[in-house]
Amino acid sequence: MRSIFDPLAPAGAYDDPEWMAQLKAWTHSLPKPRGVLIVSAHWEAAPLMLSAPASGTPLVYDFGGFAPRYYTLTYPTPDAGLLAARVRSLMPDNAPAHQHPSRGLDHGAWVPLKVMYPSPTCPCGRRASSSSGRGSSRTGCRSSRWT
Repeated sequence: MRSIFDPLAPAGAYDDPEWMAQLKAWTHSLPKPRGVLIVSAHWEAAPLMLSAPASGTPLVYDFGGFAPRYYTLTYPTPDAGLLAARVRSLMPDNAPAHQHPSRGLDHGAWVPLKVMYPSPTCPCGRRASSSSGRGSSRTGCRSSRWT
């Protein structure tokens, strides 16, 4: 499983050519992933939640004060049902991940994905950070050998 730690994912990052170039270079240096799971502090939940896996789930525009064009950007993700099932299967019994029925990817997920993979062809999902203190970012998924 490869990991990237990106501290900058506001919608306005599209106006930062250096950030975009770094993400694109990183993307081109790795094999195409079979799936992408994003965990960040942009979404906290207890119990632990996974974003809705349906194809084309609407994005979450959880930011304010940016140019109007940022509120019209889209990222039509393919179905991520198998990815979500895999993540749920890897979580320990004391920190299960629940499926949110409608939450799409928020800007902490779709902004870097849109730069890294402009044409969404692999399943993408979002896992909330735990606001209960259980189920750290690496719980369960660390044992998986995803590429």
